[in-house]
Amino acid sequence: MSPSQPLTLHVRALVLDMDDTINQTTPAMRVALRTAAVGLWPQVPKERLHAAVERYAFDGAGWFQRFSSGQIDFETMRRGRLADMAAQLDNQLSDQQYESFEESYRAVFIDSCRAFDDALRLLDRARAAQVPVAVLSNSAHHMTRRKIHRIGLDDRFTAVLCADQLGAGKPDPGAYLAACRAIGHEPGEVGYVDDLFRDAHGGAQAGLKAVWLDRIGEDGTPDSEHQVRSGDQAVPMIGGLDQLDVRLP
Repeated sequence: MSPSQPLTLHVRALVLDMDDTINQTTPAMRVALRTAAVGLWPQVPKERLHAAVERYAFDGAGWFQRFSSGQIDFETMRRGRLADMAAQLDNQLSDQQYESFEESYRAVFIDSCRAFDDALRLLDRARAAQVPVAVLSNSAHHMTRRKIHRIGLDDRFTAVLCADQLGAGKPDPGAYLAACRAIGHEPGEVGYVDDLFRDAHGGAQAGLKAVWLDRIGEDGTPDSEHQVRSGDQAVPMIGGLDQLDVRLP
């Protein structure tokens, strides 16, 4: 399938990733990180601070992966990432500094959240087709709910399912299967869309009709060479949610 062609999924339900699929999470995170970091370490040169922010966002130590796989809780993950940033800036992190950073970060992050316009249009198409939509996120449930509320979508999802509730995060097959059970449909009846290939591939491995949303490409065009196969099943790729439609079987 050419990535420029529209795709229609014939499904009884649709499950969507939240971060960078529905919500513009990465831009909001970077704005919030920079604001909170400047407040905590105003003496650090801007270039060095921004480099530390980028390392935090990249998360080379895998703190978020450990959280989403159930190895650590949300606060441990957040403290670990911030302590790493402090060490990179030759600082130590006190409890008071952690609380100050989190308070600043969360306020700016939530205020900066915005839905992708094409996600809103997909939700409208799904509603018109009477296809229920759920969210499956590797983030914490309380933060996911806050994002949904901020972007005005409280009434648009039949379920909001997160790694800290399910005991497993994507790409563990258990996360997708738990989502299917929660919405009352077999995996083969459910569509799944994620901006991370790893997690779209995991959905296909679990038996869902998975689609990779590749928003990152030169000139906004996804690279068809990135389309790969999960066993004998292709994982189709789209460059934006306007290329996707859903219909009941």
